[in-house]
Amino acid sequence: MGLIQTIREGIMILCSCAVLREREVRAAIAAMLARDPYVVVTPGRVYHALGRRMRCFACLPLIAQTIQRELSDQRAALGISPINDEGATP
Repeated sequence: MGLIQTIREGIMILCSCAVLREREVRAAIAAMLARDPYVVVTPGRVYHALGRRMRCFACLPLIAQTIQRELSDQRAALGISPINDEGATP
């Protein structure tokens, strides 16, 4: 299996300490948003939702990027305009 296929299927490991795969993180975020669409999604809340703990924090940038991508995907699915880096909608 190639890297591109691994990424597409969401089986890429984002955190080797807690053995978190991208699809698990995305599923946890989607579940949190389904329960409360106004929830503030943080890496800590994602780990807690998955019953895991951060250890070395080296994965934090990857988890944060995954949160940002999943939130963008969820907003797009709902037809909500994305928010740019300045916090304004285009």
